[in-house]
Amino acid sequence: MIELLKKLSWLCAVAFPLISCADREKQDYSMHPFVERAAFDTSCVENRILSSYDSSNRDGSIAIVGEGLEAVRLAECFAVFDACDNIDASSGPDGIPDFAGEFFDVLMDYSNAPYRGYIEAGNELFLRELLVRNTVAMLDGACYANAYDKVRSERKHPAKALVVSSVSYSPEIMSDLDTLFSETGLEIPVMFPPLSSVRTVMNTFKSISGVGVMAGLDVAASGIYGELFRDLSYKAGYSVPVHNVIFSPEGETPEEKVRNFIKMYINSGYTEPLNAIIVDDMLLAGSIDSMYVALDKMMSEKSEEGALYESVVSDGFMFIDPARCVASELFRELRRENNMALRINYPKFEFFISVFSPDFLMQSGQDEVSDTLKYSRAYDAGANTVKIVRLSRRHVGKAERAVLDSLAPNIDFNF
Repeated sequence: MIELLKKLSWLCAVAFPLISCADREKQDYSMHPFVERAAFDTSCVENRILSSYDSSNRDGSIAIVGEGLEAVRLAECFAVFDACDNIDASSGPDGIPDFAGEFFDVLMDYSNAPYRGYIEAGNELFLRELLVRNTVAMLDGACYANAYDKVRSERKHPAKALVVSSVSYSPEIMSDLDTLFSETGLEIPVMFPPLSSVRTVMNTFKSISGVGVMAGLDVAASGIYGELFRDLSYKAGYSVPVHNVIFSPEGETPEEKVRNFIKMYINSGYTEPLNAIIVDDMLLAGSIDSMYVALDKMMSEKSEEGALYESVVSDGFMFIDPARCVASELFRELRRENNMALRINYPKFEFFISVFSPDFLMQSGQDEVSDTLKYSRAYDAGANTVKIVRLSRRHVGKAERAVLDSLAPNIDFNF
């Protein structure tokens, strides 16, 4: 019975966004209470940060905010991204990283992760608040020296642009940040991987027969891709939303996931050729080269099954990597606003990590925060329960360092 319920819940999670893509009404998100406080309450720390922010600072950092390794993978992409000429911004690599000379501040939010736990606990309002807090913290020119620091005593670069990852669980987060910056009059480039991915698809193909999204069931249930395709389809002139489906294929390897995704698409009765598959999982998207190899192998099979695979893959098919989409959009935005640093050196990276406040640990009466306590925190309840500190050796053991070096070989973790 348990296995049957699991299968039924899986089917419902996959089917929901397929319906929502075409039929769901446009969401009007109400202002989150914390957004209102950050925008208007002068006693709020976030309000003071926003009020003192200097939007003319071209030497600020590009801040990447997200869950642990996902943020690191984004940073690695920015470190080597080379899709444009650095002189005239024309398309085509020139052998120099597009973000040469830029400072990057990367927040690895380990304390609050994994974010899906808030959705499973029905506490999405707290997830929205913590992402707003984390994002605003990267606009500050200071951070905490350590968990016991009472004031933000250590200096850092205020961000001039933001890349906010891990928003796929909750479309409202994009509205929260847009509302916050609109209310405070700040014009800061903010990039979201799902939005950049869908925009890339819409801008790449003149006509679209179908788009797939490879994502987890929690992302499917959020409906974020259905909303984005609906909204951007109409803006692009389509009379109906672009046909899009979202599946969460099983498999231990990227190759297995690709094969199972295509099988799921066919078994669901779809015959429209796919122009692209967006790989929502940031870490999985790092293996897109393997996915292309697997797809070519599937379509070259001399069998009826191979011919069926080939029939649902269009000419010019692409796997979409959200990290590259974000990097491309941000480069264009910063060039358009003449907001690049233009220093002659490689991109430089500083890493930050979230740690639980000792006061919060004392109140909880525990040395560590259990998942039950972490995911049940009340939104808009007052002081933040975590602090942002610079990543140092005391936070990273030998095994963790090996993972970081493997995931980001082009970044020097200098601590």
